[in-house]
Amino acid sequence: ALNTLQDFYAHTNWMSLPEGTDVHPSLGLNVVSGAGDLDVICQDDASTLVEGGTVLSSGYLPFSNSSSTLFCDPVPAGKCRHGTSTCPGINKDESDSAGFLTARALSVLATTKFLQEVYDTLSSPEARDALLGSCGVRLTFVIDSTGSMGSSIDNVRSYVAARATNDALRLTISRIVLVLFNDPDNPLVYSFTELSPFITFLSSVRVTGGGDCPELLFGGLLAASQASLRRSQLLVFTDASTKDAAANASNALASVKAKFQSVTFVLTSTCSGSGSDAHVAPRAINSSSSSLQSSSPDFWTEENWLAVKRARGSGAALPPASASVGASVSVG
Repeated sequence: ALNTLQDFYAHTNWMSLPEGTDVHPSLGLNVVSGAGDLDVICQDDASTLVEGGTVLSSGYLPFSNSSSTLFCDPVPAGKCRHGTSTCPGINKDESDSAGFLTARALSVLATTKFLQEVYDTLSSPEARDALLGSCGVRLTFVIDSTGSMGSSIDNVRSYVAARATNDALRLTISRIVLVLFNDPDNPLVYSFTELSPFITFLSSVRVTGGGDCPELLFGGLLAASQASLRRSQLLVFTDASTKDAAANASNALASVKAKFQSVTFVLTSTCSGSGSDAHVAPRAINSSSSSLQSSSPDFWTEENWLAVKRARGSGAALPPASASVGASVSVG
């Protein structure tokens, strides 16, 4: 479609018409009328346009098996030849062709206008990203906002702000999602397409509630995956094990898999869980599907899960925003 659109300006006499200083207003939207059999467009040489022409036309590409020069056979009287390197015509394909720069400028303008019109008809960010092949920032931060995170929430906010800022310096932002999961409340989901409002809102995040250590981690992960674009990076910050694996684990991991997302867990302090669901989050991710690949397959044992929490310590600083943290689980 784009090649056809651009060839219109390179292969016709549009620029010589009175209205030819701008893109054609109805090309691709309505039937465009052109020259009839009796309209004279070019002089006898078939490559020079007549003065004061008002009828739209393209050039002929005459072909005959008997011709010694391809596409250079005579054209009907008063018509134009498309032209090649061996015989002149009205096309403006080459950089040394008369009118090349003007035709190129109109082609660029028409292409931009066409893509903008298509883009404006799309209502969802996913559809717009698919159209443009966007590879902008797609970050999702899933933060445990229960009271036990009080000793580390300042570090988490600082890390998240730095990570988002660093990524935004390199790429445009497609979407940044912030999910706060608590117990017993449902996860809160916030979506941003600009960095500044995200940073401002992030500074207001506070911790409260909870009451016991295991938290509703998989409910937060499910909400995050559903709210995030395909191929997003999901970073989960918590100090606890999960108590909702039976209710939400399979759905959360299925959503991550279907949307080709990656998940990184960051343990921030030393809250200890107990009961049948303690430490189930890492094990569920490794065992749910062979297509879920961990960057370190043996990392998420119960012993390492506890060791990392002990090593981080209560309120310990998080790694630099440019560093690899936790264990990453990607969908292949």
